[in-house]
Amino acid sequence: MKLFKKPFTLILALLFVATAAYSQDKVSDTELTKFANAYTDIQLVNEKAQKEMTTVIEKSGMEIATFNALYQAAQNPNAPAPAEVSEQDTKKFEATVVEIEKLQPKFQKEMEDAVIKNDITIERYQQVVAQLQTDPELQQKLQEKLQ
Repeated sequence: MKLFKKPFTLILALLFVATAAYSQDKVSDTELTKFANAYTDIQLVNEKAQKEMTTVIEKSGMEIATFNALYQAAQNPNAPAPAEVSEQDTKKFEATVVEIEKLQPKFQKEMEDAVIKNDITIERYQQVVAQLQTDPELQQKLQEKLQ
């Protein structure tokens, strides 16, 4: 279910990348294992979050496709508004976004707990994320650990 990949990716980005301290400290094999375990646990939180967001949207009476179209339009103010969206849908969308935003602190806490439970600090997790963005060898090692 990739309905919320972009919204939840935004949450992840805010939590783990936007404030990342860009450190070039070498990542040990043990540390990468801890990171991989935390990453896997975060993926589980992500799946849970997607299910809960889907439930919120469905309870609002909106179609998932309509919500996603409005969300994408909201992300790009220069994009034209979806043609088949009513004013009622727009109001439902705004109320639904508020409800989804209320869930974000809970999921952020669960992600932080997932990192800490795997014996790695939030700061170090962020540093490894930053290194992964520019280090293909480290990316390969992580892929191997995730398989």
